[in-house]
Amino acid sequence: MSIGKFRSKTNERPRVFEGTFLARYIFASKFIKSKEVLDLGTGLGNGAYYLSQKGAKYILAIDYSAITIKEAKKKFILPNLEFKTMNALNISSLKKSFDVITAFELIEHLPINSYSSFLNQIKKTLAPNGICFISTPNKLISSPHQKNLKILITKKNLPQKNFPN
Repeated sequence: MSIGKFRSKTNERPRVFEGTFLARYIFASKFIKSKEVLDLGTGLGNGAYYLSQKGAKYILAIDYSAITIKEAKKKFILPNLEFKTMNALNISSLKKSFDVITAFELIEHLPINSYSSFLNQIKKTLAPNGICFISTPNKLISSPHQKNLKILITKKNLPQKNFPN
């Protein structure tokens, strides 16, 4: 399967945005040394692989797409890196806590009415004193052709119980 066909079939980001995406993992890598990490929406696993090389004790990388997880498992075989097909809205079923959770370019793919549930799942899964990184694309850079694109995720439409200040 060609990479273009694979990307369209799995909703992987275009190659032009991979640098900005990797920058998020570079930033997070400062906080993962000897930590257990949960990478939500891992896609092809490049970011999870990067973190595994930067000193993470263990990484569980999940994605909703079985196709991308299958490819990631073929590409990255390391003792501290595991890939699993799973819905990010079900992470509390893992019955495990993580020191670091990353959710880069993921929340905007979830149904708006599930944001609160998603954040609660993260809260339940994050170890005490853990850290979570969440990012969304900059619509002006990544989607300039979408004139009517609305900003769906703001502090106003996220539940106050998750963001009291």
